[in-house]
Formats: sequence, C-alpha cells, structure tokens
Amino acid sequence: MATLKERLASVPDITEKAIETEIGVVRIRRLTVRERDLLLKDHKTASTNGDGRSEMERGSAVSRQMVAAGMVDPSATYEELLDMPAAFVESIAKEIMAFNGWSVQGRAALDDSFRPPAGSAI
Repeated sequence: MATLKERLASVPDITEKAIETEIGVVRIRRLTVRERDLLLKDHKTASTNGDGRSEMERGSAVSRQMVAAGMVDPSATYEELLDMPAAFVESIAKEIMAFNGWSVQGRAALDDSFRPPAGSAI
C-alpha cells in the first residue's frame, strides 16, 4: 500500500503548478505544513515582540520567505529576493497563497480540487 507522500508525489499537479509571469513561466509548489507553520510563527513572533518593523516590512519579509520556499523554477533565496522587483515578488507570493488555499479564491479552487465527485463513496 502506498503512503500518502508517495501518492501525492505521483500526482504532480496537486503539488506543483506552472504560472505565466512577465519573465515567462514560473513553477510554484504547495508548501508543507511545517513550512506554513514556520511562516506563521515567524510573522506572529515578529508582530507580538514589537521588533520595530512596520506591518508592511513584516508582510514583505513573509512574502519573501514564502517565495523562497514556494518558487521551484527558477529558484531564489530569501537574500536574492531582496534585489528583485517588489511587484514581481508580491505577485508570486499571491499566486503561492492562492495555490495553497490561503485566499478566498484559492480556498474555493482547493475545495474543488479535493471534493469527491457527486455520488462517490467517501
């Protein structure tokens, strides 16, 4: 019997997606639960500790972390993203959020992807 990880790996459309951008096709992936929890923890810690950064700076940092983790091809590190156009990084972050179901439209698309067909046994 296949494990959940093996079954997910056998269906790449569930874990990765190609998107069209101003630089051509970029591949993004769904983040793991561990990656998501780390992003949320870092953001929450920064905002509750009064780290001196504005909400916009914290949001920008989270976007860079998300893109560094979720952009597969081409890949970029958190540091490399500091030198890329902000609008590009934010647009990729928005796509990753939607693909992971972290936006209203993304949540609806994710629900549709994993909803069993009508009449099927659950």
